[in-house]
Amino acid sequence: MSLLCRIGEKSEDFELDQMRNQFADVKVPLELLDVLDQGKNPQLYTKEVLERTLQKNKEVNGKVETYKKFHAALLKELGEEMPEDTMTYRNIRDILDK
Repeated sequence: MSLLCRIGEKSEDFELDQMRNQFADVKVPLELLDVLDQGKNPQLYTKEVLERTLQKNKEVNGKVETYKKFHAALLKELGEEMPEDTMTYRNIRDILDK
């Protein structure tokens, strides 16, 4: 190997070492590396992750909606059983929400 080739390789190594710091905080999921090792398209991995995320988001939104309905029903029942305490609670909540 000629001296010029070795100098060129060392120059490339040096450039890669300098670039390494730019990507120090980048985290690559191990699943993605497995997909690449299997020769699969990484965009399919991204699509699957997004689909799982959307599904989880729907589930969480459903739970949030259920809790809101439960909260409203609970306040209604408490208002009938303990109107003064419920009014105090609502007033405190109004103050805290502002």
